[in-house]
Amino acid sequence: MTYVHKSYTLDNRGHRHIWRRSLRRFLGSEIKEIRIFSRDEKKQEEVRIHYNDPKIKYYIGDVRDYDSIAGAMVGVDYVFHAAALKQVPSCEFYPFEALKTNAMGAENVMNAAIAHHGKNAQSF
Repeated sequence: MTYVHKSYTLDNRGHRHIWRRSLRRFLGSEIKEIRIFSRDEKKQEEVRIHYNDPKIKYYIGDVRDYDSIAGAMVGVDYVFHAAALKQVPSCEFYPFEALKTNAMGAENVMNAAIAHHGKNAQSF
């Protein structure tokens, strides 16, 4: 089973805690591969150093670009999508960026999951 853990978060500690807890849980399971897809290479490097686990594979990309996310979906069984711009002042100041990430990005993730035979797409 292959699992894609998609998260690029802003500075939202509660949300980050949720995905780190789920990542630890999945690392202790029978899942063969966990893919982390993010446009933030610095956070990916921090995760790489912290966990140092060969089960985790890293993909650089942006959910706003369908081709970017589609390549990471090949052979994936489950997808958890959590990419979003969450800081209200930023979203108010840059509403089209929020729309592209939060709505169009979610649509790209769902379409890529469907196109690559994902069994389950769960958004949280």
